[in-house]
Amino acid sequence: MPEILFATPLKHSVASKAYTFGDGISIRTLAPILWEQATVRRYVSDDDREYMDKNRYWLCASKEVEYFLPQVGEDLCETALHAAWALQIICPTGAKHVFLKVRKNTAWL
Repeated sequence: MPEILFATPLKHSVASKAYTFGDGISIRTLAPILWEQATVRRYVSDDDREYMDKNRYWLCASKEVEYFLPQVGEDLCETALHAAWALQIICPTGAKHVFLKVRKNTAWL
């Protein structure tokens, strides 16, 4: 089943390993972003692209879905934002909170 997630990059000092919290919230590494295929490439600055391209951990809200459609998984945006706020309370780092909606494909496996 396809997986959709909303993710925001974390500063290097926040996480040193992957972790699963439950309810689809996790900290994990993601495959490199293929900017030439990304729909969002026109809206992300070069500085933000460079920041997200570095090997780092991401705070993610995810769920498996039957089909990947543009509207599917939009509820994860609010979940990811709340998780980011909670993480800022526990470990205030001043994160950028740039959220990307991505889908897991077979190349990720």
